Amino acid sequence: MKRGAVLVNTARAKVIDETALLSVTNERPDIRVAVDVTDYPEQLAARGAIVTPHIAGNTFESRTKAARIILDLLKGETL
Repeated sequence: MKRGAVLVNTARAKVIDETALLSVTNERPDIRVAVDVTDYPEQLAARGAIVTPHIAGNTFESRTKAARIILDLLKGETL
């Protein structure tokens, strides 16, 4: 990565080798990292990464939509 690069990962699935990311953040303090899904929140935060909880599905709107989809499925209606 270029000097001073910024890595932002908001993917739902793992697309980054987190073990390698820990090594890189340890060796390259010039790289900035922001993630919302990780198995190593404490370690990355200790290295200066911004770590946020992955809560996109925990909103009123998303829960309401999920409930409507489930209700439609139970009624046998297609989406």
